[in-house]
Amino acid sequence: GDPGPEKIRIERAASAYGIPLHAVIVKMGMEEAILTMKKEISDAVEKAIENVKELVKRVPEGQSVIIAGIGNSVGIL
Repeated sequence: GDPGPEKIRIERAASAYGIPLHAVIVKMGMEEAILTMKKEISDAVEKAIENVKELVKRVPEGQSVIIAGIGNSVGIL
């Protein structure tokens, strides 16, 4: 189904409870999404993973982190 309604519910709940959201993306065009992965995209994925790891390191000890792939374009932290 349409990921839009789920995304907005997540954003509203996070806002209501003061939960920070961070998105890390690798932007691709439609053609890139359906063809064999190019090296630039693969390299960008590695950088995105490093960005997520850095975000997790900044979370104070004792707090929780959720990493989720929502649709094909956004995750929450």
